[in-house]
Amino acid sequence: MLGGAGLFFSTPDEVGACIDSVDSGGVDTVGMKANAVERVKQFYTWDRITDYYCELITLACSRSRGRSETVHCAPHLPDEAKGQVVSGL
Repeated sequence: MLGGAGLFFSTPDEVGACIDSVDSGGVDTVGMKANAVERVKQFYTWDRITDYYCELITLACSRSRGRSETVHCAPHLPDEAKGQVVSGL
């Protein structure tokens, strides 16, 4: 989900390597910041957030009535996030 807006790590050693890369100028931090700002503009709009909560409320209501529905994380997700599903609360 971060695209070009962040660095990825799994272990403490990888965190250190990320910090070293930034400190040595091996990472385009200006570009990463610009990418992060664009991602926020694209994915964190009120329409998107309210649509997501409406889906969660629909799921909660259907579960309380004994029905089974699937909520897809939020509408209008980028291709890289499709397939990530919330199937219960």
